[in-house]
Amino acid sequence: MENFLTAVEVARCLGVSLPEADRILHRSSLKATMVGGQKRYVRDELLHWLESTFGSLTVERLRNVDLSNASNAGLDPSQPFVSRMLE
Repeated sequence: MENFLTAVEVARCLGVSLPEADRILHRSSLKATMVGGQKRYVRDELLHWLESTFGSLTVERLRNVDLSNASNAGLDPSQPFVSRMLE
């Protein structure tokens, strides 16, 4: 089964606010799927898009983004999202 991400979770991955994530997603080639009335994005497609857009993303770089930018997405920085997905 594929893992789907909400727009808030995508914002956390990108380290941006929710409105900025919505703008990025609108401009990207990522397709949304409706799950329970909410737009969801396939996690693997997001990670592939990030790598192709931003180049090599090491686990350490993703952890740093995850921890340092959580507050931009209005989330608790003590609860890593991307890092947890990588383990």
